[in-house]
Amino acid sequence: MMEEGAIDEVRTLLNRGLDPALPVMKAVGVREIGAHLAGRITREEAFAATLAATRAYVKRQFTWFRHQLKAPRASRMMVIDQQFSERILPEIFSFIRQFLLTPDP
Repeated sequence: MMEEGAIDEVRTLLNRGLDPALPVMKAVGVREIGAHLAGRITREEAFAATLAATRAYVKRQFTWFRHQLKAPRASRMMVIDQQFSERILPEIFSFIRQFLLTPDP
């Protein structure tokens, strides 16, 4: 994320003076990168904190989905591997890039 323009994207969000309570301002990485831009933490600390926040978010998603599978309609739902796989990262990032506020270089 950092090498693909996340810092510029967060800078753009912060420069807009948006309400911190807005969902976009609560997105994974915004708080961490914002702290870096404000000089409170280093770039490396922001990267580590963003990585930790991303992993926690993925874990919450899996927990939610696992609970959904316990519902009566579970037999009709697709079952996914509970282990996050880095082999699908390019596909995930390609999807996310469609929604970035800043243009892809």
